Amino acid sequence: MDAAFGDRDVTSILNGVFFVNAHLTQIAGDIRIIRLLLEDGNEEEEEEEDSGERPPT
Repeated sequence: MDAAFGDRDVTSILNGVFFVNAHLTQIAGDIRIIRLLLEDGNEEEEEEEDSGERPPT
């Protein structure tokens, strides 16, 4: 195996690592946004429940 072939292997591996890292970073950001949206929805529901209004008896 010559040095040029080994260099291409290392470059390919590093490109793959950077590619995967970029996608995982994007997925983590998406999860963070979804989590924030879900927390906002839960807070709005709690506020509606705690509004003090009672159903007629």
